[in-house]
Amino acid sequence: TATTEIYTLSLHDALPIWLIALGSDDRHVYFYDWNPLTKKISEVAKMKTRGWVFSSPAFGPDGLIAVGSHDKHVYFYKKDTLTQKIREVAKMKTGAEVNSSPSFGPDGLIAVGAEDGHVYFYKKNLLTQEITEVAKMKTAGVVFSSPAFGPDGIVVIGSNDKKLHVYQIVPEDSKKQGSSP
Repeated sequence: TATTEIYTLSLHDALPIWLIALGSDDRHVYFYDWNPLTKKISEVAKMKTRGWVFSSPAFGPDGLIAVGSHDKHVYFYKKDTLTQKIREVAKMKTGAEVNSSPSFGPDGLIAVGAEDGHVYFYKKNLLTQEITEVAKMKTAGVVFSSPAFGPDGIVVIGSNDKKLHVYQIVPEDSKKQGSSP
């Protein structure tokens, strides 16, 4: 049997430029490119919010970035593949400050807690790219904790009500599957 090498990719070609995002108490989300080959970091964007950003930005599988702010919003950003510029793609209102760091689930669901005691769930429409709130679940306490997704899409998050809340969001319907005492 004859084998033909179609393409060879060197290790240096495979190293991507990494995008780093961080929030700040100066009311900005900073974006940096890091080149692992040259070990250089360069600022690519500084996006303004109207509140402190203590939430850690989360990266989705398609490059969508979500971060909460003390201005009662969850911000969604994306790096444009053509221009390489960061742009805000959505800003979703919550009922209170957001210290919780968002999490992305295996099916693209995004969850984040807020100080109003709610856990907010968002989804991006793959056709329109629009981000919408799909559910808002109430706890009996402030939610500073960050949600964790299981591989089956189950979401677990703590609240200041001293309970561990477990949710499964079903398309077109939101159901709380259970809470621990």
